[in-house]
Amino acid sequence: MKKIAFILILTIFLVGCNKAETIETNTSSQDQSISAENMVKDSLEATESLTQPSKPNPSENNTEAPAKAETPAAIKIEDAGVDSVEVVTLESNPPIYLAVIKGNYKNGCERIDSSNQLINESSVILTLKIKSEGAICTQALVPFVQNIELDSSKLKAGEYTVSANGKISKFTVQ
Repeated sequence: MKKIAFILILTIFLVGCNKAETIETNTSSQDQSISAENMVKDSLEATESLTQPSKPNPSENNTEAPAKAETPAAIKIEDAGVDSVEVVTLESNPPIYLAVIKGNYKNGCERIDSSNQLINESSVILTLKIKSEGAICTQALVPFVQNIELDSSKLKAGEYTVSANGKISKFTVQ
């Protein structure tokens, strides 16, 4: 077994150096002569047969449509999957209002792309967008938490309803 491993390592070394030498081994009183040149030729033929597409046989009636070349998927931007939203007031002067949005990406390739906020008389509407680059991704939910600082200059004292991609919560500005 050790002789075979040694022969294999030596053969790989010789093939890598492009040397066409004859390696002689003696296993169980039987002489074998292996030509590195033949091994290189055989491995090249095997590689070519694997990398080149098979050519259709003109004598066969081939009614299948040729396969379309795969193109990379386009980047998709869509609304994020939001599970909850709450507003936290940070103790500062003036107070800072932070919307904490929790949700899940649908796969491992999605990331937060952008967020927008619209503040009306008694409501704050947050829109969170995600970007998916369409690569091969893990197909498992991936949790995320996104903190968005609300524009305090537009918030007057009173009770507000905050909505983040359809999930609603209430908070009070003092």
